Amino acid sequence: MIFRPALLKYLALVCACLFFENLSAQTEEQKAINAKQKTEEAIKKTERDLRNKEREKQKAEKDLKKSDKQLQSITKKLKKLGTQQTELESEIEDLTRQIDNLEEQKELEAEQLSEIVKQQFVLGITRPPVISDQKDLEHFEVQSVYRKKIMIAQSTLLDRYTDRLKRIDRLTRRKLSKQRQLEKNEKLAKTERNRVREQHARSAKEIRSAERGIAADEKQIKRLRDDYKRLSDTLAAIERRRAEEAKNLSRPDQSADGKRFAKLKGKLRLPTVGTVTTKFGQARTSSGLTWEGIFISAKYGTPVVSIEKGVVVHADWLRGFGNLVIIDHGEGFYSLYGNNRTIIVEEGQTVYAGTSIGTVGNSGGLKEPGSYFEIRIKGAPVDPLGWVNIKS
Repeated sequence: MIFRPALLKYLALVCACLFFENLSAQTEEQKAINAKQKTEEAIKKTERDLRNKEREKQKAEKDLKKSDKQLQSITKKLKKLGTQQTELESEIEDLTRQIDNLEEQKELEAEQLSEIVKQQFVLGITRPPVISDQKDLEHFEVQSVYRKKIMIAQSTLLDRYTDRLKRIDRLTRRKLSKQRQLEKNEKLAKTERNRVREQHARSAKEIRSAERGIAADEKQIKRLRDDYKRLSDTLAAIERRRAEEAKNLSRPDQSADGKRFAKLKGKLRLPTVGTVTTKFGQARTSSGLTWEGIFISAKYGTPVVSIEKGVVVHADWLRGFGNLVIIDHGEGFYSLYGNNRTIIVEEGQTVYAGTSIGTVGNSGGLKEPGSYFEIRIKGAPVDPLGWVNIKS
């Protein structure tokens, strides 16, 4: 039976652009593997962040310890300054009292000098003497004695008054110097105390921030590790399911040869030994379309055989399918075998269930070897897994 050219053209036009677009389209397992890898990367990144935050915390703790020592040193310094300030305040008070006493003595001496000047005026000592007789001479001699005593007293008072003024000036300058020193010490102590307190507050804040970050990262790492475990469990379940449901260990035999293909649903075998990794109807991520067959992952060179008796109607390379074999089983049933490394049958050749038609390869442009397999009824694709038995 000759394969209809129109059907072959239909297969080439409709399926070639769909087949092996990228059989790396993510299966459930591939998605889990990718998610697992991303989770591993996220865990590593978060662990790096955690280590950085721990280093930041250690630095902040070191700075805090340093500022604590500085505060202790400043506290001692302030205590010493406090003692010095008390002494300065006491000295200032003493100087103030001395100045007040000197001011009082100065005022008293000023009054005494004023009184001497009055006495000189009353006694006429300030006027030139007039001597006309003996009596005037005796009076002048008496006045001379008083004048001398008054002048001595006046000179003494003037010297003491001047000395008082100098002492007052000297003590006043000393008092101002002590006051400036006191103010300077207070300002320096306050500035230093505020600086260290601010540093202490910054270090404490950095520690709290680092602790919050560490807690968040530890929580994130726990969540990621939980996700990682769930993904690992998912992959293990997928592997178990694949081993139980999708691993084909046998090839077709001739026990069903001669029977109508339509009566063999659920009794056929897959064309090669391997694992089904892409299923019929599965979404194709890049185009939004779905797969019209299945992909059986297998080793290079593994035999590919016919699933049932039929006639080879195509045995050549076809774009999108690689080395492709199409077998006509009659009544509109066709089986397609793509991605072959080699083809060992010819068009027009009659084959039987189990007849070798080629070997597994990757001629369809795939990265991994395997066999692409379809079943079509009057040109329409159907799910091959609904026609085969891979459990028994």
